[in-house]
Amino acid sequence: MPTGRAAAFSFLAMMKFVFWLYVGVMLVSCKSDDVQSNNFSLVPFDTTRIQIDTATGHYLYDLHLSQPAATELLSFFNPHNYSLYLYNWRLRKHVASIVLQKDGNNGVGYSELLGHALITDNLFLVYNPDSRKLFKVNVAGEVLKSYDLKTASAFQNSFYLPVVCAFSPMVVLDSANIVLLANAATAKPNAYQQTYCAFRVHLSDSLLATPFLPYPKIYDLGNWGDYLPYIHYSTHSSTNNKLISSFPRSDSIVITNLSSLQTKSKWVGSAKFSEQSVKPLSYDSHKEWPDRDDQILYDFTTPSFSHVVYDGVNHVYYRLCFSTPPSKSVIAQNNGNFRIGQGLSVIAMDSAFNKLCETTLPTDTYNGEVMFASNGVLYFLLKASRQDQEDRLQFHGYKLEKVRK
Repeated sequence: MPTGRAAAFSFLAMMKFVFWLYVGVMLVSCKSDDVQSNNFSLVPFDTTRIQIDTATGHYLYDLHLSQPAATELLSFFNPHNYSLYLYNWRLRKHVASIVLQKDGNNGVGYSELLGHALITDNLFLVYNPDSRKLFKVNVAGEVLKSYDLKTASAFQNSFYLPVVCAFSPMVVLDSANIVLLANAATAKPNAYQQTYCAFRVHLSDSLLATPFLPYPKIYDLGNWGDYLPYIHYSTHSSTNNKLISSFPRSDSIVITNLSSLQTKSKWVGSAKFSEQSVKPLSYDSHKEWPDRDDQILYDFTTPSFSHVVYDGVNHVYYRLCFSTPPSKSVIAQNNGNFRIGQGLSVIAMDSAFNKLCETTLPTDTYNGEVMFASNGVLYFLLKASRQDQEDRLQFHGYKLEKVRK
């Protein structure tokens, strides 16, 4: 089994291949096929468009909504021109573009998978997974400070490395403390057992990183396939400083108190499938699966849990499910396109993580990687094939409401 730097780079290559295949799909209108405890349902609320330039495509891997001040800032990284775009989300208005340098004193290196997080309105962190370095950058694109994660012992011993993207965001606790999430470099036996999948990091000259949160016990059952079953999805509740984690193969979410790093699990499963109904690719966790195409096919045709989001206005949580994945015959009919025919549902939870409802969502509509809450509305980015204007990004918003009897 490769370890250290070789494993990290193997993992990055696998990420780049798999993620360009992987676009989730979501809602056009809510179908009231809900499983309810309190008769809630997601209902359509609005359609929002923001203007983009010709260098920006409709597929975005690293998009976040942040609230560093009174305003909400939507930001995303565009790998085509190596720039960060900032929008005032409430005004739906572009406010700045920051060109990042690859080399020189202000260079952040090159990676197609750069991640970022805002610290304040004019200061943010950029993460390069290829070099495993963090950069504190201002709105002029100047690097004020850099941090090499490889200098921290927790990352030196890690089989896999942190990931920062729309569904695995970097959590900024304050200007000197963050949380980074990691996903196992899978397709290797027991890869997920090599280390923890989250790190609390203190940004100082001598970088300090504390690992926490192992994978759920269900992953002990065997080899679960390629990269997708091991993604660590999460959201941060600033109300109580908790990290809520969703794992593709587990019915339960994991809640971590980021002050004490104590964790607890809570069942928030789907009515469409359960972890008991999903079988691993192999029950031999020590065996490598020889055919990678089979692994990827298994990933995309197996039900799984996905993205989780916190709505701080309503104090509710949402968990996305790939509840009806495409069949092998549908994939074959579409020349191996895994994006066709995926059906999703979204689970709503109250502040105590009790399930409120599960709403079935139509297929082939939304980019399931991009989901965020703003002002009590849950927003989804339409997938590229559903965007109706080349110079706009289109989002649909949905509200959680009680069903009228």
